[in-house]
Amino acid sequence: MPWHYGWYPDAYSLLLFKVPDRQLTLLLLVCTDRASSVFCLGNGDALRSAFVSVFLNGIPRRDKSECETSGSMVEGMTAKGQRRAIAVRPGA
Repeated sequence: MPWHYGWYPDAYSLLLFKVPDRQLTLLLLVCTDRASSVFCLGNGDALRSAFVSVFLNGIPRRDKSECETSGSMVEGMTAKGQRRAIAVRPGA
């Protein structure tokens, strides 16, 4: 899942997280560095963010029949530019 973050110490931060197969995007822009800095997003794992976790938990799960007919792999880039594939198992 593509994502990006940014922060300026003691000023602001942003987080962009997309779920392409569901056509959903989280865009968080805040006037504090605490939305990015406390989650160590520079290590390359957007799932460390509480905001991303809440966003993903709020997405309704697909039923099993829909799961079998739709794609089950999402490819994304880590913060360090490395490609990675994530298995998506709706309902798991």
